[in-house]
Amino acid sequence: MTHKILRRTMLAGALAAALASPASAADDRTVEAKKAFPFLDAYYRIAPAERSRFRVGYLISNDKAAPDMVLVHEGRRTPIPLGRDGKAMRLPTAQELATGQIETSAAAAAGKTKVSMFVEPAVTPASEIDAAAISAAISQAAVSVKKAAPLVLRMAIPKFDQASFRGVASGEVIYGDGRRAALPMPNGRPVFEPAKHPGAKTLRFPSAPYLIVLGS
Repeated sequence: MTHKILRRTMLAGALAAALASPASAADDRTVEAKKAFPFLDAYYRIAPAERSRFRVGYLISNDKAAPDMVLVHEGRRTPIPLGRDGKAMRLPTAQELATGQIETSAAAAAGKTKVSMFVEPAVTPASEIDAAAISAAISQAAVSVKKAAPLVLRMAIPKFDQASFRGVASGEVIYGDGRRAALPMPNGRPVFEPAKHPGAKTLRFPSAPYLIVLGS
């Protein structure tokens, strides 16, 4: 059965489209890297100084088997390990993306693979996070992502104005003057919206969140 990317989601679920791989019947476990990681090439086209505070990530799942992935490039085979929620812990470089292939097992190729793209701040998740770093990542992503997106997709890009923290039961913001306030919990996840917390200095959580997603 032809390997399928069932759905690709841009910017934390804002855009979805169906994509079928053109793999041949002789090798139905391989897909071009740029199709396995949609829009990653657009991210790499952003000037490094304009994406220094944020990066893109991918959550990958399969309805038949574990979505094992191997990057094949210039004769080298490099596994792409998956973390919690199927987060790809290694992404192809710009060169690997342009000419590389992604290979999966026969079991995974027989199923449907879901690839969801999200935007995250370039910070290390911890129980205490600099609020200014999150604010700067949101501001930079709001400008750079829209500029990098194809013209026909720009209207579909959500407004970047907040960060959502996954894997923690609560969170609080600590202001420069020592005041504290609980972060709101829509959908059971703490959310930090810089515009609503002027003077925020630190974001504190019971433990380190495993994922931080920027969006709206």
